[in-house]
Amino acid sequence: MTRRRVADEHYGLLCRRIDEVKRRVDEGNAPFDATMEGLQILLQGGDNPLVQEETEPRIWRTEVDYVTPIDEQIEKFGQRRRVDLRVPWLGDEYFPSPGGMPSAVLNMEFKLFERPVPLSEAPASLKKHGYRGLTAHELVGFAVNHDRLRPQMPTPAVNQVMCHVSGGHYVACLEAAGDIEAFNVMIYGKGIALSRYLAVKV
Repeated sequence: MTRRRVADEHYGLLCRRIDEVKRRVDEGNAPFDATMEGLQILLQGGDNPLVQEETEPRIWRTEVDYVTPIDEQIEKFGQRRRVDLRVPWLGDEYFPSPGGMPSAVLNMEFKLFERPVPLSEAPASLKKHGYRGLTAHELVGFAVNHDRLRPQMPTPAVNQVMCHVSGGHYVACLEAAGDIEAFNVMIYGKGIALSRYLAVKV
């Protein structure tokens, strides 16, 4: 058996991303020739990796409910989409409401970085640019408010870290799973790095 040179989490993420590219080409949302050209450049180690055209608006106005437990919000959202989106670890037991205001309207943005930033370093990097990451409630609010958007890469809520009894640290995450959004938890550490984080300007 060939030994993998990347972590299982990274390999799974790569497979999901490849499946997403194939799906977009099959649906006609990504041009075949441009996709093949981008993949060829990537495989040849060129300086111009496959880049998807940015179609998202800069600001995402989002109403956030800080009172209703997030597992209830996810369950209701799933019922609306006719799919079970519940995740055992995504509840107020692990990600409690931060308190304060019962609700708020936030202007969220995808903050882009020139290089991938590890999850554990994201809060400090965002703060340096005048932003903060999201809490789990805010991430769920984003999905509920913008249910037609499927993030093209995992979108973690790095402003609220859950410490599990196993000793691991996790953050809530939103990602694409075929034709729907999917909630999950992601290990909070230096092993996973992203170049884009959903954030709020402070």
